[in-house]
Amino acid sequence: MKVHIHPHYAAYESYIRAIPSEEYEREEVYCNRRNTVERVRFGDKDFVIKKYKRPALINCLIYTWFRKSKAQRAFEYAELFLQRGIETAPPVAYIEIKKNGFFHTGYFISEYLPYPLVTDMFGTEMEEEEKKRLRHDLVDFTLHFHPQVRLIQPGCFQLLPDKRQLNRIGVSPCHCDTPHTILT
Repeated sequence: MKVHIHPHYAAYESYIRAIPSEEYEREEVYCNRRNTVERVRFGDKDFVIKKYKRPALINCLIYTWFRKSKAQRAFEYAELFLQRGIETAPPVAYIEIKKNGFFHTGYFISEYLPYPLVTDMFGTEMEEEEKKRLRHDLVDFTLHFHPQVRLIQPGCFQLLPDKRQLNRIGVSPCHCDTPHTILT
């Protein structure tokens, strides 16, 4: 088991190392489909744990030798966002489990921030102009970090830089890892 803990959270090491045993009390489960996202309380702080589903065999090989795991990339991207002034949940740790020498399961742990989910914001009493601005900003942000967003599954369409003139954008869980952008 590989455990990487941000130095600011060393006091939570025993809690973090126990995560794979899943012997902790969940405060709230946000997503329990392909991946699991849940809020937990360790000591005096709330955290979010994302457990990545075991990948297909070929991806186990790729994550073992050629590419960083999703958990490690999530940790590093969160650090990068913070360094660039983009507010995001501070990364706490990531865990990689290997079985028989091959990558098996990954966990990404971040601090919990009590902000509304993007999906919640579209259902609020927000002014239509504000929703339009939020949709536009979400598309801009997505395009900035992902020049191409591939088809995730039916209903979650590819977003290409030359397709920005779409008249509506929504956000939906789509049975995916986390809420994804869908275009309608």
